[in-house]
Amino acid sequence: MKKLQKDDIFETERLIIKLAQPSEAEKMYALIDDFVTQFMAWDKWDDHTDTEKNLRESIEEAEKGVSWQAAIYLKNGWESNIQERKYSFPTKWWELIGRFGIHTINEDLKSVMLGYWLAADYRWQGYISECVEWIKHYGFTEMWLHKISIRCVKENTWSRRVAEKAWFKLDGIIRHDELQKGKYVDNCYYSFLREEYR
Repeated sequence: MKKLQKDDIFETERLIIKLAQPSEAEKMYALIDDFVTQFMAWDKWDDHTDTEKNLRESIEEAEKGVSWQAAIYLKNGWESNIQERKYSFPTKWWELIGRFGIHTINEDLKSVMLGYWLAADYRWQGYISECVEWIKHYGFTEMWLHKISIRCVKENTWSRRVAEKAWFKLDGIIRHDELQKGKYVDNCYYSFLREEYR
């Protein structure tokens, strides 16, 4: 199974997907609202210093191969050349719009679990679906994954729609699967297998 590296940068039609740097913590913090946190186990932090800590931890986890919690950037009128690693413009040409995490990397099972969120102005425009289609292609053709999973709270219709639009199959709903902010929640488990990818 091929591992993702902390310096990897990927490109889709409209997006750049890469790890965010701690210096971007203030921008990241400003994007988080109640919509983002309502189905998360965490509330918004008091200030961006916790976000900076989280981004440092994300880089450490990527180095260990535990997870790869990337940021999503909207390409802002600049066509890059990612494959040749030629960057003639600074990252100010990339607009930070959310996060796309590849969690629970299991080398034995060759499986990963996805997590994602977007800032308010960028929802309902297909950006997360674009990320999911990217990891399906890269995951099955380059990383040699066997399974990609999505877990989300049953009431999170936005996340469920992302999974269903990408043809993930609902494996089941586990009742009281997690404790979030003092309340038990039911989680939906979706998966997509390598043999289903065409």
